[in-house]
Amino acid sequence: LGLAEGDSFAALAAGSVLVGSGGAFVMLASLPTAFVVPKSWRPMVVSSNNCMFDASSVVFLGVYALYAHLGMSRRTVFVGFACVCAALHLALVVAWRQGPGEQ
Repeated sequence: LGLAEGDSFAALAAGSVLVGSGGAFVMLASLPTAFVVPKSWRPMVVSSNNCMFDASSVVFLGVYALYAHLGMSRRTVFVGFACVCAALHLALVVAWRQGPGEQ
């Protein structure tokens, strides 16, 4: 989406499919993190994952606000979005490497 030239519908459609399917995969990958935390925290972790997935639809409004009102380019907005996603995935890797027995 950030690298598309002009207002190409093909780039918008392809980018939206990738962002949407990537979000679903992130949710599925993050649900097992409930088994990394102590047993008493598991319901909170699963509920938080579900709530954040439902609230993720607001991300597009935030991206549009950065693009339209702050004058940031699409490339800058989506590169920043990719960096945040990469940081979250690294946090998931760290959580899994820690393991449930080492808390």
